[in-house]
Amino acid sequence: MVNISPRKRVAKAQLQTDRDQKEHEIHEALSAFQKGQFKDLKATAEHHNVPYNTLWDRSKGCKSCTAAFQHLQAIPPEAKELLVRHIQKQAHYGFLVTPQNLRQLAEQLLRQRTNNNDATLGPNLVSAFKQQHPELRSYYSCKMDAARVQATSDPSVVEAYFDVLEKTIAEYRILPENIFNMDETGFLIGQSQCQYIIVPRENGKNQHFRSQPGNRETITVFECIGAQGTKPPPMVIFQGKNHMQGWYCKHTAAKDWVFATSQNGWANNELALHWLKDCFDKHTKQRAQGKYRLLILDGHGSHNTAEFIQQAWDSCIVCLCLPPHATHLLQPLDVMIFGPLQQAFTKEVNKFAGANLSISKKDFIDMYSKSQQVITSTLASQAFREVGIDSKLHPEKVLWHMPSYHQESTPPSSAPAVEETPTTPSTPEEAKKLLAQMYAIMDWDQEEQQALLASNHQQGCIWMKKVGKFMDLLFGQHAIDQAHIQELTAAHSKKQHALPGDRNQLLQARVLHQSNLPRLIAAREEQAQKDSGTRT
Repeated sequence: MVNISPRKRVAKAQLQTDRDQKEHEIHEALSAFQKGQFKDLKATAEHHNVPYNTLWDRSKGCKSCTAAFQHLQAIPPEAKELLVRHIQKQAHYGFLVTPQNLRQLAEQLLRQRTNNNDATLGPNLVSAFKQQHPELRSYYSCKMDAARVQATSDPSVVEAYFDVLEKTIAEYRILPENIFNMDETGFLIGQSQCQYIIVPRENGKNQHFRSQPGNRETITVFECIGAQGTKPPPMVIFQGKNHMQGWYCKHTAAKDWVFATSQNGWANNELALHWLKDCFDKHTKQRAQGKYRLLILDGHGSHNTAEFIQQAWDSCIVCLCLPPHATHLLQPLDVMIFGPLQQAFTKEVNKFAGANLSISKKDFIDMYSKSQQVITSTLASQAFREVGIDSKLHPEKVLWHMPSYHQESTPPSSAPAVEETPTTPSTPEEAKKLLAQMYAIMDWDQEEQQALLASNHQQGCIWMKKVGKFMDLLFGQHAIDQAHIQELTAAHSKKQHALPGDRNQLLQARVLHQSNLPRLIAAREEQAQKDSGTRT
């Protein structure tokens, strides 16, 4: 029986650095020998502490392994250097490059070189690129409140919650399809999330800030999911007093949504009660067929008022409050929904940030409707399973993630599974220098050009290689610029510009249903036409 042990984890960046250092030493040794500083290669190898056979091979024109296989790479070294410079430039101006951006740019370069618009790169592109360029590094940011850390260390909190949950389900004979979780999440509509980014290594953590539109206006959304994948429509709370016509130019993407206003854009007792009646009860009552529904909530004050609880009881809804500071362990929305939702919304925000555009309420509905597509019925069901709620309760799935909980059995299954020294002079950094050489030779007559190539064939080949590399750089830079222009153009085309009538007041009431929007907008436009006719 053969025992196959797992491969030892190796610091790839360190290996790349060691290889680069070794190549540098070999290059120095070869340069010293060619200058006549040593009588033979053996003495040179001993003095520089490099392998004699390797040095002998290099003196005969052999290439390193990295250089020998460069022609097989989908992206040549010159194009990769373009990408590195692009990352450095974007980091300098605050428009940081994500792994998705890097892949898009690299594939744009590949498609331009191959004239194949369907060409793609492998799944390990980003990790391999960082390994080849140790001067780049990536960051993730994460945080957790101290109170949550303390709750995470006490298994009795989770055990007590599951005891209450089990008794509640048994007492009211609640079916799995009638178990729901609701919570509100807030959006600063011009603020993006922390992202995985790639920056020049020498910048360290001093420059890993990403540019964003900067609008700090708050919008709150009530979201709800069911254990069997059902999802009632959300309630969106805008900051303001009255509903304005310009906010709802994309309202058809928000079917059955409910819109509300508050002074600061936050939820309050009145709006929570409206959500319970107009969003939750209205869209789950028929399916429940008179049976009790379980609504799992956090401890927010608007969810625990006497009016809210009484309205729930009157509608056969049992409310169960989660333990304090434990929603990151026990609430399905926190565990698997709000994270992907915020990430999807951040992608929409970054489309505006990359084009230096501001975001307003009229853009939010379209952006959030696209972001909401990540909340699939499969993901909603999986979120409940991750917190131990299925056809049966499984508290061990939550307890296993707590450091202080010891369990002998295996954990339950969770979610589905250096710069190479060139043998020829490198391309000049300044394009003007090479262009001057090209123009000078172009001014010669044909006999002078032929005489140059005949007298120094090797120098002519070197010069032609320079021209080829220079053209590669030009085409590569053009591809990167084109990709950036396309991104900016797409963002500008999606931006909803202010139109006449956007500031017209639609409704003074606090809550507005999407189904009423067509009638209200049509009536407001008709009134505007009448007013215009009266003035003329």
